[in-house]
Amino acid sequence: MHREVDAGDVAYRAVAAFVDGAEVGRLTWQEAPDYSHYPETGWPDDAEETATIAMVKVDEDHRRRGVATGMLAAARAAVDEDGYSIHHSGDLWPDGAAWAAAVDGQSASEVVVDLVGRFGRLEPGLVARWADPVGASAQCTDAAERFRDWAWDNDVDATIRVHHDPTGEVRRPKGWAGRVGHVTVSVDGATVDFTAAQFWPDAPCPLVEPDDVYAARWSETADRDPQVR
Repeated sequence: MHREVDAGDVAYRAVAAFVDGAEVGRLTWQEAPDYSHYPETGWPDDAEETATIAMVKVDEDHRRRGVATGMLAAARAAVDEDGYSIHHSGDLWPDGAAWAAAVDGQSASEVVVDLVGRFGRLEPGLVARWADPVGASAQCTDAAERFRDWAWDNDVDATIRVHHDPTGEVRRPKGWAGRVGHVTVSVDGATVDFTAAQFWPDAPCPLVEPDDVYAARWSETADRDPQVR
């Protein structure tokens, strides 16, 4: 069962999940619409008002059972009549980024969500560095091989993919004057890119998208050969 509860702060609202009367999860969001998308121009009359998720917490024994997804659905239903919508934060840890991709229909499976989340908890320092555009620069091969090896160590098939020449506007890493190349990992139909911030500074770490959606960002995409450690 999900219901709205007191968030403990007038600036926030929250929903909680209950099992046999005990709270097993909570999702909190800011009550006021998020104006940060318009820092210079101000709030346009026709802009979609949004609120950002502040916190999602689920007890260990109830994770991977749809609790967080159910709370998000309940929260979005609660604010629908208020004329604004709830969106994920742009500043997410790996497990949050993978979950956001999954619940918003971007085809990240439970396998991907689990792998990404556990990898992020294993390597928090690396993930923090890769989330920064400068820290992510020229680190794609190292990041991809580390995550690919983590998948293999967990008996999950993973394929390193090589991409060339983005199809749209990107931030070009310092010193890259010629052809742009990049490396990611494909797992269970989704591309996991831990160093996307070097090209798209606002990208979550990792960026998780269906293989075909992510491939559309690039002019060329191919599996790396050979697929060895």
